[in-house]
Amino acid sequence: MTGQDFLGEDAPPIGVFHAPNLTPVHLNNWSDGEILRAIREGIHRDGRSLLIMPSKYLRHLSDEDVFSIVAYLRSVPPEGEAAPTNRLNVLGAIMVLLSPIFEAQPPLSGPVFAPPPGPTAAYGDYLASFTCDLCHGDNSLGDPSFPSPPLIGIPLAWNESTFIDFMRTGIRPDGSSVDAERMPWKEMSAFLRNDDDLRAIYAHIALLVKGDSQISPD
Repeated sequence: MTGQDFLGEDAPPIGVFHAPNLTPVHLNNWSDGEILRAIREGIHRDGRSLLIMPSKYLRHLSDEDVFSIVAYLRSVPPEGEAAPTNRLNVLGAIMVLLSPIFEAQPPLSGPVFAPPPGPTAAYGDYLASFTCDLCHGDNSLGDPSFPSPPLIGIPLAWNESTFIDFMRTGIRPDGSSVDAERMPWKEMSAFLRNDDDLRAIYAHIALLVKGDSQISPD
């Protein structure tokens, strides 16, 4: 919430590149509508495209959920310092232009609703659209740019209980541990804290395996 240096000490010398502080230190002068647009459309309040902002997936959030995020951001106290202004040198500018990190999206044309919560494939599709799909690509069918494998093999190898155990512990059925940096199971487990949420995602992936999904492209 208080900002992050995307580059770190071991990064190439391409300039200054920070995620902003999302407490009122940064957002105090933003309107609710500007925050909503940043989340869903990846647009800064000054009209420019945000960088490394996964609005392609966050735009799937229901109106109720995205309004709740704004309300939460309004509730946290100011903390930390304002992030420094991003300044990229020539090498950094070239890398940005060659990388798919501009995330601006077209405006939504109407209200967005979520399916009723529960262990259903429809609700799992909704949850996966802004969790699993962030790394594993549209419909969790794999994203070679990470690279991240498709998830459709999970129901073929694991039953629902095994999947839930893995998401809660980060341990595969063979006893090996997943790399928590490549697969942020702790964060996913904290967010999907209800086991019915994980059952829903499992049902969604299983439906993709069957080829019966009615998901429409965005």
